[in-house]
Amino acid sequence: MEIKLKNINSDELSQLNLTFKEGEIFAITGDKKEQVFDILTLKCKMTGTFMVDGNRLLIKNQSALKDRIYRMEEFITVPHMITTVEEYLHYVLSSYQISCQNETKKIKDALKLVGLKSQILMFPISCLSKTEEKLLSLATSLIVNKEVLLLENPFRGLDMKKAKKVFRILEKLKETYQKTIIFTTDDCEEIYQYSDKVVILKEGKVLSTGSVEEVYSQGDFLKKYEVFIPKAIAFASYVRDEKKVNLDYHKDIRDLIKEIYRKV
Repeated sequence: MEIKLKNINSDELSQLNLTFKEGEIFAITGDKKEQVFDILTLKCKMTGTFMVDGNRLLIKNQSALKDRIYRMEEFITVPHMITTVEEYLHYVLSSYQISCQNETKKIKDALKLVGLKSQILMFPISCLSKTEEKLLSLATSLIVNKEVLLLENPFRGLDMKKAKKVFRILEKLKETYQKTIIFTTDDCEEIYQYSDKVVILKEGKVLSTGSVEEVYSQGDFLKKYEVFIPKAIAFASYVRDEKKVNLDYHKDIRDLIKEIYRKV
């Protein structure tokens, strides 16, 4: 699903012109980034044009849009009567009216994908570590299985191994099922490693947007607004300016090192 925002204004954000295409991973960073999720889930008043798959969103179609989007909040909100992980996940299935022949198998498969053992089903949610809670949130998004996934700080608190595992899951969802995935973060290194496109917000407006390479290549412009630049891109810019050697854009730092050995 493709979502296009044209001249969208809300109480927190103004003049938003953004396009979120299916089959891509977007990162949103900067101030008031969570308010973009409020707009995408129609939780705030706004003016402007909201397009879905090339068609203007009408009031009568808003409930259908909400059924196609899942927002994974950073911390799980558990209803009062829910205690264990198993109870919570069955509650999710019921809330989203997800029917399947074997609910337990669906739940265990989702847990396995994110690296959680099935024994966690018996754990009280209140006893989960921050990492376990994060992975459980991701498993929940897999169970719900919407076309657009909005993820709040999905990598925060994860070690590098777990973060890369989460990214591989998101990349598979993107490539195999053409999901539109949008996540928020304050970490430019996460943006560099785990996204295709980036939106940088400043004072409620879009400062810059585009591919990660395009946006972060605007070094002097971004520095003026105190925006941090990923180390690999900053290094490539330094080599270009000081050594007059152009390095290609690499997601994997090992590929960058190999090119340095070849060219420098």
